[in-house]
Amino acid sequence: LRTARALGELPVLSAALRDGVLSFSAVRELTRVATPATEGAWRADATIDRARCDAQHVGSLEGDGPARAAQAIPPAIDRFVRLRDGGRCQTPGCRSARALELHHIVHRSDDGSHDPSNLTLRCFSCHQAHHEGRLTIRGTAPDQVVTERREQHALAVPRPVADPGHADARTEARDALVTLGFKPSIAKAAIDEAAGHVAHDATTEAWIHAALRRCPRPCT
Repeated sequence: LRTARALGELPVLSAALRDGVLSFSAVRELTRVATPATEGAWRADATIDRARCDAQHVGSLEGDGPARAAQAIPPAIDRFVRLRDGGRCQTPGCRSARALELHHIVHRSDDGSHDPSNLTLRCFSCHQAHHEGRLTIRGTAPDQVVTERREQHALAVPRPVADPGHADARTEARDALVTLGFKPSIAKAAIDEAAGHVAHDATTEAWIHAALRRCPRPCT
C-alpha cells in the first residue's frame, strides 16, 4: 500500500513499472527516497542496475487482478547464498547484517548467471557503492572474490567530523526518522550504523536513504 500511494505522485516511476522497464522490487526501493522533483535522477542507470540484481517482477498493476510474481533469483539459490555467506555483507570491514542484497559479480547486463559462484551477499550501501563505481567486486564466490575500494573514505569508519554541515545533515536525518514514526533510540542507532557507509559530505537525503536501510521493517 505504501508503494502504491507513493506511485500516485511519481509518474516517471509509475510509467517505468507499467512498461516493464523496472521491476516492482526496484520501484519499491526507489519510492522510499524519490520525490516528484528527484524521481528522474533516482532512475539513473546505477540505481536501476543495483535494483535489478535482486528483483521480483510482478507485472503490470493495471489489470483486474495481480499478475503472478516471478523472482529473478530462484528462492532456493537465494537461501543457499545467504546461508553460505553467513547472513553478513561480504565487503571486508563492513559485515553488516541489515538490508542485505544478492549481487551478481558478472552483471546480468553482461549475461551473468544466477549460479551461486556468481552471487555474493552485500548490504545496500556496499551494493550501491559498487554500481556507482566506488567499489569493485570480481572473481568467483565464495573463496575467490576480490573487493577493492576506489574511494576509501566512502566506506571507512568515519573520523570525528569538524564540518558543521555534515553534523547538521546527520541530525536532520535522525529527526526525519523520528518524524516518520521510528523511536528516537532506533533512529539514532540507524544513523550511527549508516555513518560508516556515507561520504563525508553526504546530504540529508543520503543520510536518510542509508539509515532507512538499517531501520527495522514495520509489521504488516
